[in-house]
Order: sequence, then structure tokens, then C-alpha cells
Amino acid sequence: AIDTSKWQYDVDYVTVSNSVARITASSKEIRSIVNTFGDVEVRAKWRASDGGRGGLCFRKHYYAGAASRRKDPGYELRMRPPNSDENLRRWDEDGTATTLDSASYTYEADTWYIGFIRGYGSSLEAQATEDADLLSVTDSNYASGEIGFGSYAYVSETDYFELDWIA
Repeated sequence: AIDTSKWQYDVDYVTVSNSVARITASSKEIRSIVNTFGDVEVRAKWRASDGGRGGLCFRKHYYAGAASRRKDPGYELRMRPPNSDENLRRWDEDGTATTLDSASYTYEADTWYIGFIRGYGSSLEAQATEDADLLSVTDSNYASGEIGFGSYAYVSETDYFELDWIA
């Protein structure tokens, strides 16, 4: 099971086997409860099924009015194998998601990738894999918050998103 002394929110939808965390339901997100971060870089080794979509989030804030924890205010890098793309988005308190930058990328199902998100001041960067395009924007809406990972709109009930490590 996921360590609930370090992670919060949709923890009931995450299983752990051989140190690999698997999100077993669509549109779920877990975030660190140990710290909040301003300037931050988070790297993760991840993989997904053909229809799995997932990502990393940072500078996120709990907002009682959000439809789900995934839609809390902050930033996310979405890796979307079924869509053959990656995108960096911002969620605002009104529930609006704004794509700040995106690029095409063709993923292989069940293949491990290393991606990252980085925020230093208003400079934000993200990359789904080492050979994908670097997404880079300037945005100062959120200066600090929680880090985490999540799942987004699976194609079928058997799809998944996994993390081998996050640092």
C-alpha cells in the first residue's frame, strides 16, 4: 500500500507491488503531505498502457470547490499515449484548465520513460521523456504547493499509469 504518512487524497486508488505504484482508476491524484515546494524539480520513471494517461503535478493547492483533487489549482504535465502528446497545463480555482505548452510524441505501451517537471520562479519546464520536446513557459499564477502524480481519462477500465520512482 502507499505510505499515507507521506501521500494524501486519492490514495485508495494506488496499489504498490515491487516498489511500483499503479493508479488503478481514471482521474485520480495523490500528492505529498510532507512539504510544499516553491522552486522545485521532480523526476519520475513512468509507464502506461495503450489507453493510459497520467502525469506529474506541482505547486498544487487543495481547493474545496474543485470537482476532484486532480482539478485543484496548480500545474500538471500530462503524458498521453492514446493522444500521442505531452502537455503542460494550469488548473485555476474556477475549474478551468489552460494548456500552456504542448508537443506531439509517440509512446510505446508498457515502456519505461523518465520525465520531469521544473518550476523556478515563474519559469516552468516539463518533459514527458528524455527524447520528447522540452515544454517551457513563463507563468506566475502559483509560486508554491504540493507535488504528486495522477491519472487522466483512461480509455478502458483495464488501463493504468505506473511510477517506478519519483524524486
